[in-house]
Amino acid sequence: MTGIRNWLLLTVILLSSLTSTAGLSGAKKTNRIASDSARTLQANRIVMSVNDRGCLIRSLNDDWGVKRFDSALQFFGGLAPIVFDHGPWIIGKINGAPRAAISYWGTSYMPGPVINGSPALIVRPQDSLRYHPYMLNSRSNSSNNDFVTWPADLGAPVDPSGKPLLLGDELIWSVFNGADSTAHPLDQGFGPISHLPVEIQQSVYAHASSTTDTSLLGNTVFMEWTFINKGTATIESCYVALWTDIDFDDFEHNFPAVDTSLQVGYCWDGLATPEGSPYAVGYVLLHGPIVPDPSGTSFFRGRVRPGYKNLALSSFWGIISDVGPVNSFIAGPTSMSAAWNVARGYDKAGGVILDSVSKTPTRFPYSGDPVSGTGWVYNLVYTAGEEGFLMFTGPFNFAPGDTQWVMTALVPALGSDRFESIRVLRRDATLLRGMSYDAIAKAMPLSVARGQGLPISVALFQNYPNPFNPSTTIRYALPIRAQVTLSVFNTLGQQVAVLVNENQEAGYHDVRFDGSGVASGVYFYRLRAGDYLSTRKFVILR
Repeated sequence: MTGIRNWLLLTVILLSSLTSTAGLSGAKKTNRIASDSARTLQANRIVMSVNDRGCLIRSLNDDWGVKRFDSALQFFGGLAPIVFDHGPWIIGKINGAPRAAISYWGTSYMPGPVINGSPALIVRPQDSLRYHPYMLNSRSNSSNNDFVTWPADLGAPVDPSGKPLLLGDELIWSVFNGADSTAHPLDQGFGPISHLPVEIQQSVYAHASSTTDTSLLGNTVFMEWTFINKGTATIESCYVALWTDIDFDDFEHNFPAVDTSLQVGYCWDGLATPEGSPYAVGYVLLHGPIVPDPSGTSFFRGRVRPGYKNLALSSFWGIISDVGPVNSFIAGPTSMSAAWNVARGYDKAGGVILDSVSKTPTRFPYSGDPVSGTGWVYNLVYTAGEEGFLMFTGPFNFAPGDTQWVMTALVPALGSDRFESIRVLRRDATLLRGMSYDAIAKAMPLSVARGQGLPISVALFQNYPNPFNPSTTIRYALPIRAQVTLSVFNTLGQQVAVLVNENQEAGYHDVRFDGSGVASGVYFYRLRAGDYLSTRKFVILR
């Protein structure tokens, strides 16, 4: 009867706050500003789609012509959905007022860096095609376009010689920002948001394994975020968070929990006999932001930095549904003031949270032990399809030009049952927190590991950047010495420029085209090398 009463209580709570039936159905929300520009990480058992706006989801058109989404993170090589969406938050105060940049069933981020305090898409729209996610793996070389156009100038990792640097065995790198005042999540009624001129450089990577590999690194994805304050004001009392909507099993029994001793937030299967797998999914905070500490030692971008310490988890907020009473533990924050209160470890109205068991103040709801049944454990029998959590680390003052770095690990856990899965998750979190950064990242300079060598065939690559103003670089490959002609034509077929007309040695060649004296528009560049002939298109955009 207790289970029935709990289920009825949750149903009443949800119904009392509904403006539609979406919360009960577990139907996911729309995000009309999400992008289709994405790459898919699939080096090991985890398959993860990473888009250009700081979240996972890739859009599809539904019957109404509105964007809708499907689960974008799966396990066992893509056979079992486990996470619908996740992404980083950063929240703090400027001149006493809270501001934020968030991914939250939608996103307030825009692709690209921040230039002079504004989104790059606004300042330099001609470079818009550069701001997609870039992907490398251990096979990448100069025949791969992402390798050739690797955006080192935007902050993508490189070796000392400036060549692309691979983390793990497969890496997706992207840059996005929270500086656009017009972009905000349309879901959950969240808004308005006072935006932050913060740039985020994201590295998501994994180690190679098979879909049956049970090793730790074969079942983990790592995420690194570099935050840069590109504004002119200090962001005071700043917090970084990870938000996630975890969907495994039947999507309705994924109970939130947090283990502060291991710095892990997770969801576990509430069914005595789980219907799917895995039975627990967690995120481990490996390295938090740094703050001054004369006697401390910190890790920053994987390297020891004395005189500072890394911050630990500072608060946690479990989410059961995307709707619920204003100050309940059912729903996440849906306003800037509520988000600010939750970030600081209070309830959404700014009140102190009391542990439901010990009746003492806490910043970590659901921090009990589900295995032993002790402490504050989520004990309702139902979740509404949007279950997940926010886990925060902070606070720190973020001065203009300052950089912060945060590293987390996504760890699905599969044991013989739900409680054994939690034990597996704890074991894996313990092992990961004991590993060195070098052992995790295994950074590999691709130019050294594979070398360019001589091309095996003639190839003409896409120019970079494109569109451009006023100049761009064209790369091509020659396996043997050949007579080369590289020319530019307009859409009428008229020759605009001859960039190369000579006999050239085998290898990779870069040619710069200056379009200062050419009108805006679409043009074609053509490479002839012996019997080889290839044409590509570029755009001059004033």
